[in-house]
Amino acid sequence: MHFDKLPNALSHLRSHDPEFRLHGALGHRYTLNAPLSGIDAIESQLGFRLPDDYRTFLSIGNGGAGPYYGILPFDPAGAQGVFPATEAWLEDDADFMTSASEAGTVALGHVGCGYFAILVVNGPARGQVWYDVRGVGEGYYPAYRSFGDYYGDWIRLATSGQALSCPAPEGLCALPSVLGSYTAETLRPGAIRIQTMGTEIVRYFDDDDDIHMCPRCHALVTAWARQGSLRVEHFVPGLLPRGVMGGRGPLSAF
Repeated sequence: MHFDKLPNALSHLRSHDPEFRLHGALGHRYTLNAPLSGIDAIESQLGFRLPDDYRTFLSIGNGGAGPYYGILPFDPAGAQGVFPATEAWLEDDADFMTSASEAGTVALGHVGCGYFAILVVNGPARGQVWYDVRGVGEGYYPAYRSFGDYYGDWIRLATSGQALSCPAPEGLCALPSVLGSYTAETLRPGAIRIQTMGTEIVRYFDDDDDIHMCPRCHALVTAWARQGSLRVEHFVPGLLPRGVMGGRGPLSAF
């Protein structure tokens, strides 16, 4: 991904998706936040340099338009320390579900359904994008060799109206099981909510936060909506993750 072409690429996507129908686009609307200032000073405090492609992106916009529900603003809190993994990582350990296992990473964005894309900024896998699917017992696993590849893949797919795939194995999302307890006849506005549970997501959500759905669930619900069996108002809108510029107000469930 050549980030010098990013403004033109986003303008193209915005003109071809004016109603923001692509998964997550309603939140970021193909726009970027203001650039991150003081990157050199931040790196000096961290004690290491951020991956070059991510660093370039931050100098253009500190989050905003990007894969899934967009790129989160840079948060140095989890970047300290070292991310030790070089291959899929899953442990049966209480600390694994806490922020302790997030050391050396930056959360890039909420995929939906509690899954996250993260960037390794310090450790043997430095520069790689991984998925954090601990919420469904699948741990962490590598997905892209660089932030540029991750972002470029989103641009490529979005240009043809497609979203990045869901990183969790099929059948593990909460939405299908939640819907199993409802029928079209008994649904009422705000009847369905997808929430965090326990310590499954510690970085950007609190216990029982309402969250957005992942691409797979989004596609499922969109298909049902077209058939008239579900409507947007049946879902409680998800909250923005903590730390997102503009506050934590809810967005549309779609």
